[in-house]
Amino acid sequence: MGKEVYVLMVSDLHDNIKGLEKLKNWVSKFKPQLIISAGDITSLNVPDQIERYKNFLKTIGWPKQKVWAIEGNNEQKQTAEWLKSKKIYLKEKHFYGFRWVGIGGWGETTPALKPFDQKTILITHMPPQNISKHINTPKFHFFGHLHRPFLKRKLSNLTLVQIPPLINQQALLFILPSEKIKLLD
Repeated sequence: MGKEVYVLMVSDLHDNIKGLEKLKNWVSKFKPQLIISAGDITSLNVPDQIERYKNFLKTIGWPKQKVWAIEGNNEQKQTAEWLKSKKIYLKEKHFYGFRWVGIGGWGETTPALKPFDQKTILITHMPPQNISKHINTPKFHFFGHLHRPFLKRKLSNLTLVQIPPLINQQALLFILPSEKIKLLD
């Protein structure tokens, strides 16, 4: 196979300085080709939320570093709109042979999407619900929000992955093409 490709996945920083410093070190060490945020980088009801998000992005090397993000339940609507204006927002993009789909916030604004298949990777802030009702599942579903440790669970053709919270100074490294998932702490 070819060279390994690193996708660094984070969620639930909540403006935590130690988590941000740890993330900066991982970016320097692994030099990921892509960083994905599954939301709640900032905290709820802070007046300078977009400025805080800009600081997060600057710390990880954006715009030189490729970053995709969705909003969590703590990001305000204007923050999500700002991410969209900067072409960072993950709705549907393609990378390394996969279709990557993002659903932010509480999932209440789920866009109309083509059916999922084994070439789809789903990123959400909220954990999955009613999985057994879905016939067409993505290959992977990465999610945050729960502030719980790393969890990986296989259900038929679907692999569910809880992204651990960056507020606890943890993240995931998704390694392609092997599809290995490494806990960073």
